[in-house]
Amino acid sequence: MPKLTLQNRELVIEIEKVERIRRTAKTRIALCQQCGSKCDFVDLVKIAALFESAPCKFLDAVRANGCHISTNEQGVQICVTSFLALLRRGSVGKDLSLECSDNSS
Repeated sequence: MPKLTLQNRELVIEIEKVERIRRTAKTRIALCQQCGSKCDFVDLVKIAALFESAPCKFLDAVRANGCHISTNEQGVQICVTSFLALLRRGSVGKDLSLECSDNSS
């Protein structure tokens, strides 16, 4: 009877887990000059924290993708309407890998 020869092999199982995470930030209604209508605005620092990103990286990403940005006495504000449009396009993930701009050159 022939001998059975076994070879060592490996079985790899990958399990992808989808997790729902809910985070919130307060918004303020103001006139968006680019939209031409009243929209919700969220503070740059607060929305960057929601995405676990440095504010400078987040600002670079939203600027690069045409989000509406307003600056006032309360700081830099992001138009929620234009930001949601950016999320629908699916552009945010890859652009949030931008480094902070270095304006010293």
